[in-house]
Amino acid sequence: MIRIAICDDDRKMTATLHQYLLKKNEQLQDVELRIAIYYSGEDFLHEVGQGRLFHIVFMDIQMGGMDGVETGKILRNTPDGDDVILIYMSSHNSYFEGIARVGGFRFLEKPAKLSELDDVFSRALKSVLKGISNQSKMFQYKVNKDIFFVKAAEIAYLKSDDKAVEIYIFQRNEKSLFLLERVYSSITASAEQLSADYFIQCERSHIVNFNFVQRMAGTAFILMDTMSTQVPIGRAYKEKVRKAYTTYRRSQYE
Repeated sequence: MIRIAICDDDRKMTATLHQYLLKKNEQLQDVELRIAIYYSGEDFLHEVGQGRLFHIVFMDIQMGGMDGVETGKILRNTPDGDDVILIYMSSHNSYFEGIARVGGFRFLEKPAKLSELDDVFSRALKSVLKGISNQSKMFQYKVNKDIFFVKAAEIAYLKSDDKAVEIYIFQRNEKSLFLLERVYSSITASAEQLSADYFIQCERSHIVNFNFVQRMAGTAFILMDTMSTQVPIGRAYKEKVRKAYTTYRRSQYE
């Protein structure tokens, strides 16, 4: 389910957006849109403060009471607020500086053309679905008799010896790596849990996450942490790894 909010005191625009999203909901397969409408920033933030979460928010800039820019700033400071895709709307295009400070995803000038609305919403929905897909994939590991889970997208690389696998996590705020756990497993069994879209076994005892690779050197991947950690590339794996990494990099610009 994708949760969408419309926050706008322009009832005509709100009704137009609502009808557009209802039609989209009928057209989309395997995706349900849940739509909520608010006519003020205060009402919207009250719901957010009660724990209501949204994936996409259409936010008018000029509203009576709290304006959309201030509402967006407060939203960004709430738990998970940074993850919300915020689409600003206005009949004036002179608000770009304020929008940039809040971190707006796109700007729609009123009255929005259907082609522009389609383009913005399609991009937003694609971004949300990609994020959900990445976050929902969990890596399972066992310590003694207890089973634990970690988001696969947080794993920078795995390293194994004959009996155990070490799980290294990337800490984004500090740009550092830390050893989450050393578990009794095999690199082959670990690879079966990980997406081939951005994980690859690059050496007999190593699996790397392309999302945390700064660059590919001759015999190693250089990671993004401050220590520029190197993950080795085995000679027998080099050609396959090179092709996979090139494909991954190209996909980032599509």
